[in-house]
Amino acid sequence: MNLPLFAQTNSKGQVVIPKAIREKLGIRAGTLLEVVVRAQGLYLYPVNTVARDTDSRTAFIKLLKKTAGSWGPATPKEQRKEAAQHKLEVRASKKRKSAW
Repeated sequence: MNLPLFAQTNSKGQVVIPKAIREKLGIRAGTLLEVVVRAQGLYLYPVNTVARDTDSRTAFIKLLKKTAGSWGPATPKEQRKEAAQHKLEVRASKKRKSAW
């Protein structure tokens, strides 16, 4: 039987996570938590891995090397779809420029 656990905020808005939950999720002192706000709820998730590469250029190059060859030329079907989308966008643009 799971009984609800409650926590109360202090004057700074801080909350103590009940010990049973910390033990279950492996949360210790210094554990990084991701905070997500959804609707009227607040979710905390322990973060297991953190991206340490602060140089975005280096990270981008690593990503490009990892995915090399994944982005091939567009197939004929994709080319037709892109051309149709372009025509649609041009027509919509011309309509917006015309007088009411």
